[in-house]
Amino acid sequence: MKNNSGYALVHRSLWEHPAFRNRAEAGLFAWMVSQAAWKATRVRYKERVIHLKRGQLVISVRDLAASFERSKSGTHRLLKRLESETVIGTDSGTGVIVVTICNYDKYQTAMLADGTPGGTASGTRPGQGRDTEQYIKESKEEGDQESLPGLTPVRHPKGYLPKDWNPPAIQDLTPEARKCATQWPTDLYARTGESFALYWRSKRRMMDDWHATFCKWVIAEHWKMMKEARDRDRVSGTAAEKPYSQILAESRHR
Repeated sequence: MKNNSGYALVHRSLWEHPAFRNRAEAGLFAWMVSQAAWKATRVRYKERVIHLKRGQLVISVRDLAASFERSKSGTHRLLKRLESETVIGTDSGTGVIVVTICNYDKYQTAMLADGTPGGTASGTRPGQGRDTEQYIKESKEEGDQESLPGLTPVRHPKGYLPKDWNPPAIQDLTPEARKCATQWPTDLYARTGESFALYWRSKRRMMDDWHATFCKWVIAEHWKMMKEARDRDRVSGTAAEKPYSQILAESRHR
């Protein structure tokens, strides 16, 4: 399903909201908002005719995962998490997934600076030539912040590493981190997660995005883990007859 006409409103606090583990997930949700129908319509998707209400779009997990270079299982878990957080609703009764953006209708009416309605996502905006005109009413008073569709406003996005934090499944890592971790023995990945948690809890540092921080940690540890895995093979007599530098060079191009 493609919806390339008109515009959609997305609140700035979306990118730091705790419902998303990283900005890639927030971007995926922003894409869904932009693709949702702005009025009741009928679309054809995968040889099916689907009736959509305002604020709905039709997707498949496979296509969504491919579009955002995510694993299918990770994308499925993300949709389930957003549904449990009442960010979206889903209905798969038609054989494909119809996603409903919660509170879409409330937040997709453009507002002029004086608070009066200024149009919808139907296409041409009022005063289109006046590029500097403000369409989203922004409060000048502290504490008066618009909510995201289905989400609660965030004041302080930074936080300490959660007490129940565990390393994510390898398939849920960012592409580069996933490429690294899939080359490690399983126990080294688990140990890396443990050392990450111990380090940051001892530092008592707050971060905006712990998932992204861990992915960077995995990438930074890659060559150390590869060397340890190679040393293990050498001790056990299973190491290939290749210089370590060659193995590292080859792994960069996998």
